Amino acid sequence: MSKREFGTSRRGPRSLLLALVLGLPLGARAQATDPLSDFDPATTRSAETRAAGDNEELATVVQLRETQDARATCNQLVDDVNSLAALWDQVRARVLDRETLGLELREADVRWEKHRAQCLLARGELQEFALTTRTLTWEVEQIQLVWEPLQALCRSWLDEEPRSEIDAAAGRYLDQLSAYGSWLDRHALFWDDAWLRPQQSPRSCLDDARQTAEELASEIRSQMVLSPSKRIEAEVLALANSRRAIEKSINESCRDTPTLTAIQHVELDLLVALLKAYGKSIDGLRSGDPQALEEAMKREQALIARLIRCRAEHDVDPQLASESCQPRIP
Repeated sequence: MSKREFGTSRRGPRSLLLALVLGLPLGARAQATDPLSDFDPATTRSAETRAAGDNEELATVVQLRETQDARATCNQLVDDVNSLAALWDQVRARVLDRETLGLELREADVRWEKHRAQCLLARGELQEFALTTRTLTWEVEQIQLVWEPLQALCRSWLDEEPRSEIDAAAGRYLDQLSAYGSWLDRHALFWDDAWLRPQQSPRSCLDDARQTAEELASEIRSQMVLSPSKRIEAEVLALANSRRAIEKSINESCRDTPTLTAIQHVELDLLVALLKAYGKSIDGLRSGDPQALEEAMKREQALIARLIRCRAEHDVDPQLASESCQPRIP
C-alpha cells in the first residue's frame, strides 16, 4: 500500500476500530458507509459561514486542523500494511523463507496491535460526532479490511496450504486493495480544506497549478494500488515528466504574478514542496521501494497539515503568521 492520506505502495490514500478493540465481531461494525459519500462542500461552506462570527474559522476547517495529529498516529497502521506487503513481495520473489516470514509476521502482529491502540487513544481525544472524526474512523476500518486478508494470505503460505487456497487468499487481498484505492482521491481533497474555501473568480495561476497537482496526485495513487509487476514503466515515467512540468510552470509563470496575496505565495511554496514529495513517491514507484513511498506520503501529510495551519494564521492576521507560514524570500 502506499498513499498517505491513508496510502501505500499497495493501496494506492484511512466504528470498526472501536469494535475491534472491544472484541466485537466484524458484522457488528456500526459505520459501513463512507461519511463523505454525501458530503456537499458548497452547502457545508455556506451553512458554516452563516454560523461563524466575524473572523471566525469554519467549524469543519478547525476540526480538520485538530485532527491532523490523530491522522498521523493512525497512519502508522498504513505503515504496518506496507511493511507486511513488502514481506509478501519477498515471498513472491522467492527470497524469503517460511521461518523468517513466521518471525516477521509475529513482530508485525505486535506492531499492529500497538499502533491500533495508539490510534484509538488519539481518536478518543477528538469530538466524537464530528465529520472529521467519523471520516478518520471509517478510514481506519478500511485499512483494517486490507490488513486482515493480507495477514491471512501470509499465514496460508506459512501453513503450506494448497496453491488453490493461496491463490484464493491472494484474490481476497487484491479485492480489498482495489476497494481501498477507490475512495482515496475524495478523502485527500477533504483533508486538504480546499473544498471548504471560497471559490476565487477569476481563477489564479495558483488555482490552475493546484488543480494539476491534484490530478498528478490522483494518478500517483492509481499506480500505488497496483503491484510493482503490474505497473507500466511508460505510465510512471509520464508521471515524472508531468511533475517536472507543473513545477516549472509554477516557478516560471506563477511566482511573479502581481495579484497573489501573501497566503497564496505561501501556498505556492508548499505546493512546490508537495511536488518534490510526489517526485519521491514516483521514484518509489519506479524502484518498487515501499519505504520510499511511505516517506513521501508522510511528507505529503505533514505539508498538508502545515498548509491548513498557515491558512488559519493568515485568516486571522497575515502580519502575525509564524515564520514557517511566511512567503519564501527569493
